[in-house]
Amino acid sequence: MTLAVGIAGCGAVARHHFPALRAARGVRLAAAFDLDPAAAARTGAPVAASLEELIERVDVVAVCTPPAAHADVAVAALEAGRGVLVEKPLATTLA
Repeated sequence: MTLAVGIAGCGAVARHHFPALRAARGVRLAAAFDLDPAAAARTGAPVAASLEELIERVDVVAVCTPPAAHADVAVAALEAGRGVLVEKPLATTLA
């Protein structure tokens, strides 16, 4: 089985995830999304036009956004039934 993985947020932290995902057996880097489409394009993965599109195209979402957006992205993916890998912290508040 091959898992289709998408990266949400393609800045400095995500640069560490790209090589690991490409090297992992059973994983395909299926999509990337960033508010800056050029940053998503630099990943070499197909670029999703929105977070919603990214979530639709993958089995697992790697959340590499700034910390303030982690929870919102993770919850959206989980509500769609996707697996989630979140950089710490999961959220910036307890609310």
